[in-house]
Amino acid sequence: MRGLLLTLVLFSLLGAQAQVAYEQSVSLRVARFTEMVRIQMAALVAEPEDEVAEAMREKSRLFLGSLQKADSSLAGKLEAALTQAQDLAEKGRSSARLNRRVRWLLDQTQRTLIPRQTRQDPAFQAALLAQLLNLEEGVAEAYEEAAQGEEEAYPLAWAGLQRVNLLWRQLRPRLANGEGRQKSDDALARLGKLIASPEPPERYSDPEDAEQAALDAAYGLEQAAGKPLLLQDLGRAFALTRVNAAQACRATESGQWGLALEWASAANVLYEQHLAATVQTLAPQAHTPLAEAMEELAEKFAERETSDELCGKLPGLLAQAGEPLR
Repeated sequence: MRGLLLTLVLFSLLGAQAQVAYEQSVSLRVARFTEMVRIQMAALVAEPEDEVAEAMREKSRLFLGSLQKADSSLAGKLEAALTQAQDLAEKGRSSARLNRRVRWLLDQTQRTLIPRQTRQDPAFQAALLAQLLNLEEGVAEAYEEAAQGEEEAYPLAWAGLQRVNLLWRQLRPRLANGEGRQKSDDALARLGKLIASPEPPERYSDPEDAEQAALDAAYGLEQAAGKPLLLQDLGRAFALTRVNAAQACRATESGQWGLALEWASAANVLYEQHLAATVQTLAPQAHTPLAEAMEELAEKFAERETSDELCGKLPGLLAQAGEPLR
């Protein structure tokens, strides 16, 4: 329900204008998930956790295929470093030196995969911050999970907010709208009071306070950047999901399994974060077959198995799920 409410609130407030999250969807995906891996590495240094390390490796699927194609040497170095970090976490250990190496490799990954003009665009940077705050496994959700008793989530909330604050300090002088800047300042300050130290609080505040502060920060960023930042147009979300699924299937034809897994994983992320809650409400009979098919597609591609049957039926399942929204 939280996903549906977030989608509807954003849609009603920001409308269906051209959105950075749609126009720069691939670059934003790379930026977001490289940043999430960076945040998870920082959390592992503070508190080694198997689940966080496993999630970090899963997030790397969202860009490693493209990196392997663009720079196989860099991709190999990053994969080796992430494997080492996961092995250490399984033993209850971490390495600050390895964390620094991964950060450097992630910086190189962003430079390799995201055009310089895009990386330096203030609206693109603002959209990245809005996503890191609001989307799945972002700062607001990590705080909510920590408040519900998931101990490994608080280091992610803390590390995520520290990274957002650093990126915001770099971006803030480049945004001209003073009112939007102030709204973002105020919202981030509220989050800072909720997530005030590396150690979890003795008593958590209402998670909705974190969610509202993250949304308010996104609204301030949107005003400061002068354009919508988050993906709130459901039609475009369906379009991106279809494109990602089709790209995944095409990549298998040339044996590019890393790319196939990346695009299939991207399709799953788009559906789960932007569409699943709405489809479950408006077309519940269509949700389960579609979600299961897309998840199975990613699983098969992870094992380097083709699936003409799944690739053939996905367009129809997506069309059925999107029918109530037309």
